[in-house]
Amino acid sequence: MQNSLKHFFISYNQADRQWAEWIAWQTNFVEQMDRAVQSAERTIAVLSPNYLNALYTHSEWQAAFKQDPTGEKGILIPVRVQECKPSGLLGTISYIDLVGQEDQAKAREILLTGVLRRRAKPMSPPAFPKGSRRATIQEPIFPGTMSLPALRNYTAPQQQLYVPPPIYHGVPEKVYEKKKSRVVWVVPVVIICLLLAGCVTAAVLGFSFVSSFLANFTNQPTGTPSTTLTAFCNALQSADYQTAYNQLSNGFQKTFNGEPDFANKYSNNDGNGKVTGCKVLNSSQNGPLGGYGTLEVTFENGKRAWDDYHLVGENGVWKIDSMQSRQYIG
Repeated sequence: MQNSLKHFFISYNQADRQWAEWIAWQTNFVEQMDRAVQSAERTIAVLSPNYLNALYTHSEWQAAFKQDPTGEKGILIPVRVQECKPSGLLGTISYIDLVGQEDQAKAREILLTGVLRRRAKPMSPPAFPKGSRRATIQEPIFPGTMSLPALRNYTAPQQQLYVPPPIYHGVPEKVYEKKKSRVVWVVPVVIICLLLAGCVTAAVLGFSFVSSFLANFTNQPTGTPSTTLTAFCNALQSADYQTAYNQLSNGFQKTFNGEPDFANKYSNNDGNGKVTGCKVLNSSQNGPLGGYGTLEVTFENGKRAWDDYHLVGENGVWKIDSMQSRQYIG
């Protein structure tokens, strides 16, 4: 039976599409983005500032990271194509670096070496270290083998003599012992004070963390991000733009000139017509007040789009806070 798993899923931002297509061609990758992440064996993350700042890319590489948190299986393969510095969990994984590579053959060799997890062996052996000499110590000449004139002119090799460190002079023994005893008990007192200060600092930080956690936990929205995205989808399909507008956060609503402006834009959709089909592909919750989701939208002219949404908790419910269009297919 033919294995249904795909070899690689390319996770990238739309601004790095050319890099993603080039990497996919080198690794024989063919699959639509919305289905490949569910069936791919390994994920290649195309690292750039656009990728690190995008919303939807986090859920893609995190899904691969959960399958192989230690990196032993090589399920998540970061490939850096622009100057950037990954942070957090993504920063702990070694990446394949293609920044500054202008030779396509060299870049392909670097990419495939990293993907196949091969050791990069030098093309030529290292040079043999010639001309090394053993260190020798000049041995003094035995006087019994030399004549008297030779002994007179002989100069012995210079030797470094051991000089003992200076000792405490000029202080009575009892006074010296008293100073020594002071040092003995002062050092533990200093150590105890430092430990107490550290304990107090840890207690303050721990209390702040617990307070913040409890505040977030008690304000956790009801339901799931998928509930809000489904209501948004159904409202767009039925042209109920008021209900769809109500699924937006206060901040996102301010990007429109009220509900009429929202209705005008979502009934036209950049010339593609009204929404005739809409479904939630995936959704996830990142902490008590953050969530993500992807919608597949079909328009009157037959075109489809994949949009990524970021949700926040607002007044105890999930609200759509931002949207980013990923890809259109005619």
